[in-house]
Amino acid sequence: MKKNVLKLVQTGRKLMKYPSKMWLYILREAKELKNRQHISDEWKKLRMDKKQLEEIKKNLKEKTLKKDTAASSQEDYLLNSIIEETREKNRNNVTRTAAYLDFFLKNRGVHWALLAHMVSRNGGWNMTDLKGSLVSGLLGEQDKKEYFMFLERANAAIFRDAYPQLLLYEASKKQSRELFKLLPNAGVSEFMIPFWEHFYKTGDSKTLTVALIINEQYNIEVPVVQDSGYQEKVLQSWQFVVQETLRFSRVIFPYRIADNQVRLAGQYVEQFSNVDKRIELGKRLYGILFGIPSIHEKIIKYAAGVPHTGSRADFWPHMFTEKKYKSNKNIWHDCAEAEEPFLYSPRLADAWKDVEHENLTGENWFKKEQEMVFRHFSRTKTPASFDQTNEYCLDLYELSLIGSTRRNEKGK
Repeated sequence: MKKNVLKLVQTGRKLMKYPSKMWLYILREAKELKNRQHISDEWKKLRMDKKQLEEIKKNLKEKTLKKDTAASSQEDYLLNSIIEETREKNRNNVTRTAAYLDFFLKNRGVHWALLAHMVSRNGGWNMTDLKGSLVSGLLGEQDKKEYFMFLERANAAIFRDAYPQLLLYEASKKQSRELFKLLPNAGVSEFMIPFWEHFYKTGDSKTLTVALIINEQYNIEVPVVQDSGYQEKVLQSWQFVVQETLRFSRVIFPYRIADNQVRLAGQYVEQFSNVDKRIELGKRLYGILFGIPSIHEKIIKYAAGVPHTGSRADFWPHMFTEKKYKSNKNIWHDCAEAEEPFLYSPRLADAWKDVEHENLTGENWFKKEQEMVFRHFSRTKTPASFDQTNEYCLDLYELSLIGSTRRNEKGK
């Protein structure tokens, strides 16, 4: 409760700059607080069975020593088809995001696929923001390209590593035998083998999901996040630092409530360059997505019913538009309703061309991290304060002011 009070006080101070919205915010926040009391007991803390983890750790050491990944001709054929399908669906953020959802709807026990779908939607929105009306004025054309390539490469590298795992699981079910020894042949770290074997036998979704969160964040750590070019041009740029400092970066999960309004669950992103922080964020987002009954099915319904285009009009069409035009009714409101949308947010297809990536397969991160990696299976609390609707609305307002100021300065 103290945290909720502190949050309201902090937001109250922020809202003093625009007091006309103060009472609207407080009333909506009080209404939304009801949802925060409904985290299921099972999910209040995301935890894994210690004995099972020790067994997995033991199996992992044995598999690392064996290195038996020889494939039969039939398995080679399967691997080639998996690699080809992965390449085909790795064309862009829209195709990746759709592939994750299609898989999840057929394999609901693989929780990570829904998490990946929702986070990938956010990746697409971030990509198109670079060409939209909010962020566009803050960056030069070259900066936009650098930011886009950073987001695109991370999104593509995760898909290239994760999607073959999903397809091998489907093939294992179809053939009624475990095929996970083939993961290294598909360019996946041996770290994932015992986790998929454990899931295949037990259906333990939580342990598999956390393992996938860990694996994918380490998978992009060296080739993307720690890349010297991206470090200098993106992660250490003033724009990125300002965005993190002012808390403009959020992962949001849209869902509809009774009056057909779309609210936003999620978390603020901080210290993106820190792999430990990214993994903890992934675990908290997982808890929100599956641990809060009042929004879980609503998020799935939104995902299944609204195709991802990359435009933020996908979730707030009253605020965002895919059409680039100047509205005469762009007076700010409280994000609940608008006479017409006035923030330009293009579709991905209209904003960026597809990119042909080379060398998406990074080094085997597990060789360096195997002594420490199991620390990430520690307990994580599912956030009681998960609704980001009002905070995101305020972010939009402040970004619009910053963008307007920058455009006016350039016009002088």
